[in-house]
Amino acid sequence: MAGRKRARLREEWAAILAGDPENDLLLSPVRKMRYAFGFVKASLVYRLTDLAAPLWHAVDWALSMKPRTNTLLAFLVGMQAVYIADAYGIWAATCCSIYCLIALRTAVYLLCRMRGIEPGSTSPRKSRIGK
Repeated sequence: MAGRKRARLREEWAAILAGDPENDLLLSPVRKMRYAFGFVKASLVYRLTDLAAPLWHAVDWALSMKPRTNTLLAFLVGMQAVYIADAYGIWAATCCSIYCLIALRTAVYLLCRMRGIEPGSTSPRKSRIGK
């Protein structure tokens, strides 16, 4: 249920649902159902985590260098600024861009802390040239 990486959980979850019949410790049908729903929920979370893992590699790559992060933020803010300027004018685009940039910078900061990334100040190519 939880995937190939967690095949060991199959036996463990089955043992939990079986209870301990040797010591007369059996789970009621209601409790078994609750446990089973919990196991299904856990297996879905495991599967979604496994599916999202390759996406985190791209996020980690983008956040690992400041120029990459700045380019990504400039692209995102620029796209929404062009859209808003076309629809509502330059003043609205400027205000929204500032708020959007603050929100994205905060998100980048929190993601870096959550993922344990220390953004580098230069690209890898420049640091190799200097050596």
